[in-house]
Amino acid sequence: MAARDARGDSRDDRSLVELGASYGYARVGAAERRRRVRATFDGIAAGYDRANDWMSLGLHRRWKRRLAAEVTASGPVLDLAGGTGDVAAHLRDAWPARLVVGGDPSAAMLAVDRRRHGAAVPVVALEAERLPFADASLAAVTCAFGFRNVTEPATALAEIARVLRPGGRLHLLEFSTPAPWLRPLYRRLSAQLLPWIGGRVTGRPEAYRYLAQSIDRFPTAAAVSDALARAGLRVERVEPLAHAVAVVHVARRPPPAPASS
Repeated sequence: MAARDARGDSRDDRSLVELGASYGYARVGAAERRRRVRATFDGIAAGYDRANDWMSLGLHRRWKRRLAAEVTASGPVLDLAGGTGDVAAHLRDAWPARLVVGGDPSAAMLAVDRRRHGAAVPVVALEAERLPFADASLAAVTCAFGFRNVTEPATALAEIARVLRPGGRLHLLEFSTPAPWLRPLYRRLSAQLLPWIGGRVTGRPEAYRYLAQSIDRFPTAAAVSDALARAGLRVERVEPLAHAVAVVHVARRPPPAPASS
């Protein structure tokens, strides 16, 4: 039986669809959720990385570097929901000749990216549900800690599958369900510390209340694997990090089935 959290919800039963119909714990429509999420990140962009450093003791940077280092494709790569561009910069540094594009819906996040990294990595304002790339045009897509903010996750995964070349991979890093022994303490600390630290750094504690709630509501790694499979992506690896506080999913777009004779 699935364990139930303090609000009576079964985390194991939650889907990405349900996540896309809420802003934190509040039920909202798609247009309102999209507006609120964009405003949240516009409001914290200037202090976002510094707040993350304090909240994770720098661990998020190590995980992002590792994610980027695992992308071995030499062709074009999209860093989706790339925020201030740290993953895209790592991707570009690893393969200077590789085309890397950063994409995010927040204009303020993209402005921070441009100030820090210049024109080395082009950035595009985009929503994950409508990617401005041709079919089978990308060798890889990365997404680090941004997928839980997507409003229509199933549509976004279908778009990722569309733009990936056959054999291309999605490298997805997201928060997940911690190990049972850690879960109660982790949830308590997230609910209290994230708004306090984020509020001190950015002046927007309410933004970090949403972020803590979005982490708590995110489905299990198994549910994410199921969603990837439904989008036509073949899950190759699922790797928990730090007692499953975060999880890496690597999923590949399979080659087309051979034509029947």
